[in-house]
Amino acid sequence: MNYLKINWDKQWEMHAPYFKNGFVQVCAGVKLAPGPGFGDLSHPTTNIMLKLMENQINGRDVIDIGCGSGILSLVAKKMGAKRVFGVDIDKESVMHSISNAKLNQLSIDYGQDLIWALNASKNPLILMNMIEQDQENVWPSLHSASQDIIVSGILSERKDSYLKKREELQPLRELQLNGWVGLHHSHSRHTAHSTHSTHTAHTRRH
Repeated sequence: MNYLKINWDKQWEMHAPYFKNGFVQVCAGVKLAPGPGFGDLSHPTTNIMLKLMENQINGRDVIDIGCGSGILSLVAKKMGAKRVFGVDIDKESVMHSISNAKLNQLSIDYGQDLIWALNASKNPLILMNMIEQDQENVWPSLHSASQDIIVSGILSERKDSYLKKREELQPLRELQLNGWVGLHHSHSRHTAHSTHSTHTAHTRRH
């Protein structure tokens, strides 16, 4: 995609909430510079992911699939992740993530090779904020890769059909916001004492 003629500073100033003095201020002290990568807090799914990530990160390896601006991987590192990988098929988004990692003085491995990230990580928590159609291209690589996956990008009206296609997974937690849903999955379908809690958020950052 040709991004050369897009004024990202202007775009983010117009659409990104919490934009001030050239940056978007995110939770955990993370700030983002404008650029082509998705993730400026203007979309409900980003906020869903950030909420579901709470109390799930510390000391773990994390892979952010479809990293965009780097917002989820940057916050994961601030939350105490051991090692963080960010993957995106779009080279410009990868460069945007790398730039934001430098801005926040965080060490994160960004690239376009998901298989490399899966092989280099140990029992990672997978983060995937992508529309349902794009997730279909990723799931075949994930079925035996991780016990723990947090996803969003799913329309609330599509939740039941989405879960039907993911019958090998145990949904542990669910969060809905403005017509979108996020899910925390486990591969352990028969884990004892697992709970499935549902929360609906009405007013959070967009």
